[in-house]
Amino acid sequence: MYVAMSNKTTMAAMSPSKRRLQKELTSLIREPPQGIHVDEDRTSQNLTQWIIHMEGAKGTLYEGEQFQLQFRFSSKYPFDSPEVTFIGGNIPVHPHIYSNGHICLSILSDDWSPALSVQSICLSIVSMLSSCKEKKRPPDNLFYVKTCNKNPKKTIWWYHDKNISLKLLLAAAIKAAEIGGSEIISVHNQVKFEIRSKGKTKEGVNDPVTEADYRSHCAMYHSLLEAFPSITVISEETSKDCDKVTLSNIRNNIDNLNDYDIKDEIINTNDITVWIDPLDATKEFTENLLQYVTTMVCVAVKGEPIIGVIYKPFETKQNSSLFWTWANHAVSRNLQVLHKVENERSPTLIVSQSHAGQIHNVTKIAFGKDVKIISAAGAEVVSGNVTAYVHMTAIKKWDICAGTAILTALGGTLTQLFDQQLISFGPTDSKVLTWGLLATMSNHAYYLDKFSDI
Repeated sequence: MYVAMSNKTTMAAMSPSKRRLQKELTSLIREPPQGIHVDEDRTSQNLTQWIIHMEGAKGTLYEGEQFQLQFRFSSKYPFDSPEVTFIGGNIPVHPHIYSNGHICLSILSDDWSPALSVQSICLSIVSMLSSCKEKKRPPDNLFYVKTCNKNPKKTIWWYHDKNISLKLLLAAAIKAAEIGGSEIISVHNQVKFEIRSKGKTKEGVNDPVTEADYRSHCAMYHSLLEAFPSITVISEETSKDCDKVTLSNIRNNIDNLNDYDIKDEIINTNDITVWIDPLDATKEFTENLLQYVTTMVCVAVKGEPIIGVIYKPFETKQNSSLFWTWANHAVSRNLQVLHKVENERSPTLIVSQSHAGQIHNVTKIAFGKDVKIISAAGAEVVSGNVTAYVHMTAIKKWDICAGTAILTALGGTLTQLFDQQLISFGPTDSKVLTWGLLATMSNHAYYLDKFSDI
């Protein structure tokens, strides 16, 4: 049986590639994902060839089936993707798996990144199998098997759908928010910049737009699409003069997550919608109330916000500029230390500074004249300083998606105010929320009840 090395001297003598493989192998042996385990007896002592056993997931077409994957690694791994094929007597019958075991999967070639791992590949293959609706071979199976090279990496693949590493997407979302913030700072530092108007809100407040909005949009929107061409990105702004903005490579910025122990998850690109707000609080930006200015990125899977990133480009206090969560996976450390709101404390409500509407009067009717109301440019329910955030008029979903992801990841609840339904953030959902908004960290039903009779 293969024994994971623990001698530091032996590890130090290894090449960087083999050290990486040794680390991955040890991790897979100690904590194998469900339905996946390494065949230690058949794993080469030189670490360049692995055999991994895989079980079909319950509730799928492949439930109860057993498969074998062969991994071959070059000396350039992880900068070079491994050669991965199904072997043995049971090759999965799947539209993207050929009868010779070759797999049409983008992360094995075009979309490979050194940040990915053997575990990422296995999870992606499990996801691909689990999402299959009909067992059948690729339409060109017979021709391909007769004419292909033995090494599937020498095939030029054409991908009809793709899977995405959410860990990579989280890292990219963080970087996108930061580069958007850099564009905002750059515009602010100009002697003068133009302020235009999109019109007025329903409350009669001017809805301004500036060069900072457009430059941040260009940097965030196009960098995300450059890194993940098949995802759907919805932005508050439109592309204007984007040729003047230098795009950043944000795909391989996994280093900003090195201090976090995060297990990856692979999701089909068709299930992902990314919502971005390139400059939240534009009105406050034009009034130099910079403490309210943020950039936001939200990743929704099947309409549910699971990753939220909020970046405050003008914040100078240490560890107070970047906040993010990934539901059931990880939370930025500055959010881990927030205190929880006491259930019995008197209501302290926060309302939007720019879109307050009639909320002040309605709130006093609901809770009495002693209720404390704070006007601000953004909700800070997760901070513990307030008990609820209330919004009664129309609001755009890019304004709330990241906040929803963060709030719910920390145990809070966000629903529509008047019909009390959860909010969906899918690609075809309405971009405007018209039924009000209520966000709480606790006692959500209590607050809903207070507003139900108004």
